[in-house]
Amino acid sequence: MYELLGEAGEVPQDMLQARDAYERALSAYFVRRFDEAAAGFRAAAEVRPNDKAAAMMAQRAEQLASYHPPPEWDGVYVSTNK
Repeated sequence: MYELLGEAGEVPQDMLQARDAYERALSAYFVRRFDEAAAGFRAAAEVRPNDKAAAMMAQRAEQLASYHPPPEWDGVYVSTNK
């Protein structure tokens, strides 16, 4: 999935920083470094407070850090409530 940030050369620096933090966090998430992922998602959310995905992913990473998914975990998050 991709998000259009703006025209090349016209994207604000803080948005690029948030994007980079989110991408690093997502990489950490998929290799099970959940504490690192949560910190990265929180950093992205600080720069862009309206970024609901970053805040949601930070929460998921925090949950997974305490849950420790099984070795066969494929990166899929299963919600347990509505």
